[in-house]
Amino acid sequence: GRRWPHAIDPCVFYDEEGKLWMSYGSWSGGIYMIKLDAETGLRDYTVTYPLTPASGDHASSDPYYGKHIAGGYYVSGEGSYIQYFKDADGNGYYYLFVSYGFYSPEGGYSMRVFRSKDVKGPYTDVDGTSAIFEKFILNYWGNTDRGFPIMQNYRWSFWDEDHAEIANGHNSLLQDDGAMYLVYHRKYNNHTGWHNVET
Repeated sequence: GRRWPHAIDPCVFYDEEGKLWMSYGSWSGGIYMIKLDAETGLRDYTVTYPLTPASGDHASSDPYYGKHIAGGYYVSGEGSYIQYFKDADGNGYYYLFVSYGFYSPEGGYSMRVFRSKDVKGPYTDVDGTSAIFEKFILNYWGNTDRGFPIMQNYRWSFWDEDHAEIANGHNSLLQDDGAMYLVYHRKYNNHTGWHNVET
């Protein structure tokens, strides 16, 4: 449970050197990253990941799962997305977007952002706090200050009590005409699994 990741929510992207990577995983052991072969799209087995224990039975690197970049110890986190940007001063960073919480009216989804100068990490927030957890904590329902918050569940005061916009998460980014758009899923507090895509 707490050590190894689920094989879900892949994000495939090129780094600034043209190398192809995939981040994936959720809850349990967290989010991992492996290098892919840019010609085949399959795993690049010329790159190895030595077993490197971080603490206790947890690994910061694993021969099968790859490089651990976020989460761990069954702390919530899923839907990773990584994109490279330069800040106003021209400094380039890889930005890691993660959705904390889970997909339900009670799930407390919260989109969070970390960044790193190196595609492989370490990814930290604006306070320098790591995206990797060292122990279990309940990090949703407003119980976390780790990662820069983008969006979470909300209900405007003029909406009736049965209406709220929830499960805002699993985002990616779209650049068009010099503007950047956040693309994510949202569901309404209507007690169904129905959801839609928003920008």
